[in-house]
Amino acid sequence: MGYRRFAGGIETAVNGPCFAIQLTVMAANDEGNLEPFEDSENSFEALAKTNGTRYWLARDLMAEWGYESWSALKNAINKAIGVCTTTNIPVSEHFIQHPRRIGGREVEDFKMTRLACCLTAMNGDSKNPAIAKAQLYFAALDQVVQDAFVIHAESMDRLIARGEISDREVTLSKTAAAAGVEFQDRFRNARVSRNV
Repeated sequence: MGYRRFAGGIETAVNGPCFAIQLTVMAANDEGNLEPFEDSENSFEALAKTNGTRYWLARDLMAEWGYESWSALKNAINKAIGVCTTTNIPVSEHFIQHPRRIGGREVEDFKMTRLACCLTAMNGDSKNPAIAKAQLYFAALDQVVQDAFVIHAESMDRLIARGEISDREVTLSKTAAAAGVEFQDRFRNARVSRNV
């Protein structure tokens, strides 16, 4: 599935069935021309870590998102935690406290799921260009996921009808076999040619 929209600037390629999503978010530069966000080694996806699940460390995102102080990022994290609490999303599954050593001293940090990162970015200061890009990235990613995985009503109706026809074919085949029909392929073809 290809997807391309340039008003807000989204471009992606979605491959199935195990899915690999490539997302390029476009934004206007100073001259008003659309260009992709920088895809450097420090990009959001490159900062992910995996240990059974995929997560990001808040302090790693701090620099990527242009925060100069931990307290500013912690404020956005606290707002995101508030969103989880209000909506009954288990905070402990998405924001895992993870103290670690940086520069020889132990500092507070969080392991955050993609949802936690999204909520933190959405609760960040949109006047910060890096946060605005992160917010656009998550909004674009949401659109891509919806387009890739949401089954439209017509498609669902067609799938249900196909299932019902398959069930009827199985029943017909069993009935024909029980009645002694020897050449079921000819039986099906005869039925189809009469109905046409």
